[in-house]
Amino acid sequence: MRCAFKIFLRATGSVVALGLLATACANQAVKVEDRLVDGTSLPSEEMLSREKIEINQGFGGEGFGEHFLSYELASNNSLVVTHTFRPEDKVIGDEVFVVSPYVAMKARKQLWRVRPDALENIGSEVRPSGCLPRWDHETPEIAVGFGSSNEMFGTFFLPRPASCDTPAAKAARQMLNDVLKSFPRSKVAETFVKMHAQLNGS
Repeated sequence: MRCAFKIFLRATGSVVALGLLATACANQAVKVEDRLVDGTSLPSEEMLSREKIEINQGFGGEGFGEHFLSYELASNNSLVVTHTFRPEDKVIGDEVFVVSPYVAMKARKQLWRVRPDALENIGSEVRPSGCLPRWDHETPEIAVGFGSSNEMFGTFFLPRPASCDTPAAKAARQMLNDVLKSFPRSKVAETFVKMHAQLNGS
C-alpha cells in the first residue's frame, strides 16, 4: 500500500491514471530505494527472469586478470562455475549445478539492484552510486554482466575500495558476497580463491 499511497500523492485526480500507475508499481522488479546504481526504471520481473547473469572475478597479469572465475546463472536456474586461464583460453575447471528456484530468484532479486536500466548491444556499464572512474585502465573488484536473449548486454563494475568506497559500493560488495555464499559449494571456486591467496602471499 505504501507504493500506491505515493502514487496517489502525485496523481492528478484521474482514477484511470492512478490504476495504471499502481499496476506498474506492483510489477517493479526492484524498489527504487533498494537500487545501488543510478537509475530508476527496470523491466518487469518476468522479463528480467529470462536473462542470463554472470558474476566475474579475475587476478594476475594485466587488465581484469589472467585467471578468470565466472558464475553464470541461466534462466533455467542452472549455474555454471568456470575457471579460465585467459592467455591460452584454457579451462582449468568447471562445474554445473542446478540451483533451487528459491535460491535462484533470491539471488536475481539482489543482483537486479545493480543492473543497468537498459542493456545495449555494445555493452552498457554502471558503477555504484557516487562512484566515478579515477584511473586509466582501472579494473573492477567484481563485474556483473546481464545478457538478454536478443544479445543486448550490460555490466555492473564494482571498483576496488581504494578507488571508491561509497555507501552504495559497500552495500554492493556485501550483497555480492552474500549472493556467492548462497550458491552451492564449488571446488572450482575454492581452487581459484586459494590460487589468488597464494599469489598475494596470504
